Amino acid sequence: MYLGDGYNLRTCECRKDWEEMPADAVGKCRCNTECPAFVDPAFLTAAAGQGLCQLKEETGYNCQAECVAGSQEVKWYASPCGNGRVACDPRVANPGAKAGAAPAAAAAAAAPTPSPSSVPVASPLPKLGWDPREVYDLRGLQCELLDGKERCFFEDAQGRELCPEHVTSEWLAFPKDQYLCQPEMAEKYYCIAGCQEGNPEVRWGANEVAWCDDPKNKGACTPRSKREYWRSRSGAAAALAAMAVGGSGCRLLSVSSC
Repeated sequence: MYLGDGYNLRTCECRKDWEEMPADAVGKCRCNTECPAFVDPAFLTAAAGQGLCQLKEETGYNCQAECVAGSQEVKWYASPCGNGRVACDPRVANPGAKAGAAPAAAAAAAAPTPSPSSVPVASPLPKLGWDPREVYDLRGLQCELLDGKERCFFEDAQGRELCPEHVTSEWLAFPKDQYLCQPEMAEKYYCIAGCQEGNPEVRWGANEVAWCDDPKNKGACTPRSKREYWRSRSGAAAALAAMAVGGSGCRLLSVSSC
């Protein structure tokens, strides 16, 4: 597995011969599972559109990438580093563009600049149709009332992963140490959280709306949390109050709210 200088593999593993593989060959890197063809050491190091993962300057975060089996999606998570926490990853002066190490990047740099008519036009920033201070954005997770307590979890086709007990809808919607995930930043960034059962750490990823909406970057960002998993704070309070008569197993802040 490749561990060359000048690259940050974001906890993934990549093949040493990745440069010799065809451009459309999958499996140049593994991030929990085999990654799509476009994921290589240069892609992981550059982390385009992931503000907390940039390596040219100190951000106070280390990043981790995950590929999704059978999908072109790559998920990004950021966790705080430094200041008594784990050490921050080394800076990289020119991320993803080490001389002689990324033929695709070099070829792109030498290619003629496309005419304006051939460049996809980015979609405009969406106008928020809600007050981000008055809803719970669950950051891609779900929450329910379980044995009289609110518990949040990640769920996919392979099963469910319970989050640590301190993770609630309030905690997800207003995370104290995630600056880009605050309500006032909702028009420019959206955040995704990830949990693994038995692991006290919650991983965060911040996606820049304008970059993710650009057609050139289609598939590079984790989709925004589905609107059906958002609920008004007042409605959530009513649901929590209902647990006194509703009992356990009542789904909170999801499609089938109690």
